[in-house]
Amino acid sequence: MGKRGKKARAGKLTRKEIDKRLDALVEKLEEELKSGNLFAPLPPTEDCPVCLLFLSRMPNESVYHPCCGNFICLACVKERDEFIETQNDKSICHTCPFCREAKPSTEGALRQLEARIEQNDANTL
Repeated sequence: MGKRGKKARAGKLTRKEIDKRLDALVEKLEEELKSGNLFAPLPPTEDCPVCLLFLSRMPNESVYHPCCGNFICLACVKERDEFIETQNDKSICHTCPFCREAKPSTEGALRQLEARIEQNDANTL
């Protein structure tokens, strides 16, 4: 082989080197699986502060309210919104079902989220 062939192969791994790296990765993964308890029970979920039912682990089934920092189940939010829509009184506005704060504008919601982030609220991320 000429100089050109050696240079072309210089950056490539041989089959043995690839096998060694794969074996090392497999051993590392096996150790991690052995050390962890795969069948441990899940940590308990929180309750919805309005209806006191368990909150779902699905992110699309609960709503985060940065005004009070609570997760509220989607059923409570929908029920509150339907109640407001059925009322003819225009003085009733959309509010947080837990703390009753009025629904903020987009900019207001961003400010509330920023304030929660400054307080190191893990739920805002």
